[in-house]
Amino acid sequence: MPRSWPEHFPAGCPPEESELATGRIYRFVSGEAPTHDDFVSLQLENPTNSYGRMACQACGLSVFRDWAVCLYSQKVVPALKKKKIAFGDLTPDHGAVMPTPSKMTERHHTWWLPDTVDAPEDLFIIAEDNG
Repeated sequence: MPRSWPEHFPAGCPPEESELATGRIYRFVSGEAPTHDDFVSLQLENPTNSYGRMACQACGLSVFRDWAVCLYSQKVVPALKKKKIAFGDLTPDHGAVMPTPSKMTERHHTWWLPDTVDAPEDLFIIAEDNG
């Protein structure tokens, strides 16, 4: 596991049970191409919020492992309806991933990026079939 995590990550984050980031993941993005703004964690967007027991998860990014789950989520989560789905193929150098089920979908994952990944948007492209 990468040992160089951003300073704003709380102790023990990412969790010990997370796995090295490998394989394809999907992320919702706002425009026609992924931008750096699409890969900013809740913690960095709102640094004064403590997030309580969700602090570690707030330092990561919401991702999915399954295309069909993305399409389903896009239909049932109003905030995702106008988003595009991008995908990237990760290697262990890209951090850690762990299932983090949510109210809306049990197949949600969180991806924690090490501080060595400067431009995660460069790892992703917009999927051609975007629902």
